[in-house]
Amino acid sequence: MMAEIPAWVMYIAIFIFAAFYGKYVIYAIVSFFKFLKDDIEEMISNPRYYFKDFFGGPND
Repeated sequence: MMAEIPAWVMYIAIFIFAAFYGKYVIYAIVSFFKFLKDDIEEMISNPRYYFKDFFGGPND
């Protein structure tokens, strides 16, 4: 059923969706990468906490 929709209709729908929700999507992506960066920095600074399932680190 999805295959019956032409590709350009999907592109227009995606473009309209992006025009309305673009600022929220950009904010979500930026906040996600900020969270990911903080998470990676925490993981690098304290790897035993994040990999305690593998290394048997502390549970706190």
